[in-house]
Amino acid sequence: MAKLPFAGALAGLMLAACQPTATPPAVSPAPAPPPAASDSLPLGDFKVVGILTKVEDAAYPMFALTVDTGDGKEPLGLLFNNEEAKKSPADLEINTLQGKRVAIDYTRRNELQMLTMMLDGKDILYHDPAYPKPAPESSVTGKLDGVTELSGGDLPDTLTVIDSAGKKYDFEAFVSEEAVVAANGKTVTVGYDTRPREDVTAIAPAP
Repeated sequence: MAKLPFAGALAGLMLAACQPTATPPAVSPAPAPPPAASDSLPLGDFKVVGILTKVEDAAYPMFALTVDTGDGKEPLGLLFNNEEAKKSPADLEINTLQGKRVAIDYTRRNELQMLTMMLDGKDILYHDPAYPKPAPESSVTGKLDGVTELSGGDLPDTLTVIDSAGKKYDFEAFVSEEAVVAANGKTVTVGYDTRPREDVTAIAPAP
């Protein structure tokens, strides 16, 4: 199970919501927990029963949940989409479950986190100078697709890079800079990290 100090995950979400208008980030990553302690965690669908010890607002409709399974291991950190996850009862308010025993279905998958985007030798993503410049673990070069306008909703858009072999790399991100929209259809090099992401698919009170 992944360790989840939610400061990292929540900081990324708050950054997306609170950037100064003068120099907004070109792309803010979608809500996601920080990397897990192990790179060998199995992927797939899982079930867990435990105490929901913490519910944190992570930019509606997303919430960051911490679950203590009582097995002596680190608490489990999960992302909960209030509009997509199955709730029982259907009108369940997630905050009312804090401190209570819950049964959760969740999925763990790898997610590509976009860190840089090079166009004509220049990184067109805004990077806050107060933080170290990202050092991506991987990169892909190809045609940028799916960026037709700035993000306008509460959930991230999907940006796709198609390499020379036709393989598609999907990145979930908030687009808030015209430079990225203008790069749509052009050849870019995206630097990225791969990290596990754990999302709640169903939640209900447990006896």
